[in-house]
Amino acid sequence: MENTFFENAEKELDGIKFYQSHPTLKPFIGKNYLSNELGMKILLVGESHYVEEPLPEITSDSLLSDWWGDTPPLINDISWYTTRGTIGNFMSGKSGAAYALFREPCKIYNQCVLNGKYQKWQDVYSIYDSFAYMNYFQMPALYKRISLWNSLLKFNEETNKVHPLSLKIWNKTEDLSNDVFLSVVEILKPDKIIFLSTEAYNAFVRQNKDYNETKIFATVHPTCAWWNRKMKDGLSGKERLVECFNTFVSERK
Repeated sequence: MENTFFENAEKELDGIKFYQSHPTLKPFIGKNYLSNELGMKILLVGESHYVEEPLPEITSDSLLSDWWGDTPPLINDISWYTTRGTIGNFMSGKSGAAYALFREPCKIYNQCVLNGKYQKWQDVYSIYDSFAYMNYFQMPALYKRISLWNSLLKFNEETNKVHPLSLKIWNKTEDLSNDVFLSVVEILKPDKIIFLSTEAYNAFVRQNKDYNETKIFATVHPTCAWWNRKMKDGLSGKERLVECFNTFVSERK
């Protein structure tokens, strides 16, 4: 049954028109997605990939139109925005500050669900096979380790007060990314969805006024300053994710 699920999911993902021209952005599906310790299918959702900087030939027009076509331009070396390749690098132990996005959910799952069962990083990182993962925005940020929105402002030499080009690209990206996201959710049928980015979560909420609040959870990006700093609700981003997994444990019981 599990093999059938994975085979069918892969075929259906390949059937999404966007992934036919952007196969490196297909979501990662862990081998234990159907059989983790919680007995829940969990989809983790990040914000976007990023590149060091865009290639010189990239223009606002190519981001607005060509990127979404059948022959998208290379924004930079494609290895910068390969979802499954990036997670494979993480799980193999290749270091990198950005991997906190993947590392923190594993550590917290180990703590809350497995009661600290794993001590070696190899075992902790292997927990990622318990999840599926995708980025919400189906376009990489254009500069290293800044948000997609801020990268558009920088690229178009605009500001938060005057940003017609950036907003045009953003609106199209948000709209079409949501279409891809909903298609993936329909295929993977997660029991729980955890947004690891408030920017991605806020975009999702703008696009989907009605959604199941018992199924959707959100916290800040694990590299954000608020990950370890308490917010208005009295919790840090990390504590929110702890609370989230603890909720899942109580539901399992």
